[in-house]
Amino acid sequence: MFTALIIAALILAGAATAVGGGLVIAARKRNSLGSGPEPKLLGTGSATDLLERGFGDLRVGDVVMHDGIDFIVEGVIRYDEAGHHWSMARIVDGAKWKWLLVGLERSGGASKRILVPTEEVELAGYPPEMIMLGEERFNFDKRGTATTALEGDTGTLGGTSLQGSGAAHRCRWWNYSAAGPNALLVEQWGDDYRVLVGAKVSDSDIEMMPGS
Repeated sequence: MFTALIIAALILAGAATAVGGGLVIAARKRNSLGSGPEPKLLGTGSATDLLERGFGDLRVGDVVMHDGIDFIVEGVIRYDEAGHHWSMARIVDGAKWKWLLVGLERSGGASKRILVPTEEVELAGYPPEMIMLGEERFNFDKRGTATTALEGDTGTLGGTSLQGSGAAHRCRWWNYSAAGPNALLVEQWGDDYRVLVGAKVSDSDIEMMPGS
């Protein structure tokens, strides 16, 4: 009887030791794993957040790199036509300036064109179905009317000076295409027309860096 009691006591002691050891091991594992991942924070407008912007959201102060030149965005025109949005940025390098048109086509993706004004085409009324620029023929493709908002220095549009005052303006537009890569865009601002010509730009030939 005495021997049986000793054996029972030894079994209970062993079980307690095993349980205690298991608790110690579990606690050590929890400590080694830490308290779990830190909660994610919302963006705060840091440099990381800025880098997430693309050509579809160009802003005054951004940098556009094209043909080995760093252009500064000095003004942006934002267009809205029945929910379809596109933009045109006035990009400047010293005395040199151009327009970067982004997203006019509805075919998907942020298509890009580098455009410059031309005075070789004179329009006194409604644009025709075909426009000749030198020896290049541009055929009418599509047209529309958009509401626009201007930001920064957009220079003279047509013969009208409209600066980024926050007021909305109406712009009628006509798009023309040629046999090659060039395209021509006519815009009407008030009673004035302006004609811009240029070519599409591939994503590999242009970059942008958000400003501060």
